[in-house]
Amino acid sequence: MHRPFLLKSLLFPFVFVCILRAQTPAKPQYGAWGFDLAGADTKTKPGDDFFRYANGSWIDKTQIPPDKPAYSLRLAMTDLTEQRLHEMMETLAAKDAADPSTLEERWRRFIARSWTRRASNNSAPNPSRVSCLTLRKRRRAPILRL
Repeated sequence: MHRPFLLKSLLFPFVFVCILRAQTPAKPQYGAWGFDLAGADTKTKPGDDFFRYANGSWIDKTQIPPDKPAYSLRLAMTDLTEQRLHEMMETLAAKDAADPSTLEERWRRFIARSWTRRASNNSAPNPSRVSCLTLRKRRRAPILRL
């Protein structure tokens, strides 16, 4: 009967701590609105080549990475997010704690276990799978002899 109230009372401090611990970015990727005037090429007339007028400066300055066919602000933000997540998981996995008392230590242990489990799953064959395959072969052998 009091379970929802208890759940809400425990959930509120957790959310509050998560909000407080969240890092604010140094500066936003986009300005106050969506169109980037710094990326425009004002030397080109809009009537001659509007694409060059709107994006010319950005096209001249932006280097496409060798492992990607194209590059955009979305891909730049995706790369930055993946880099931050990878760094965060590496730092958490590198820490060594005997007793996981904090949420961070529990998360670190979860990541380390999943990495070792994935490595062991990829390196060794599954014995139950092998035994099932041998049983199937044995059952089919008399049928194949007919």
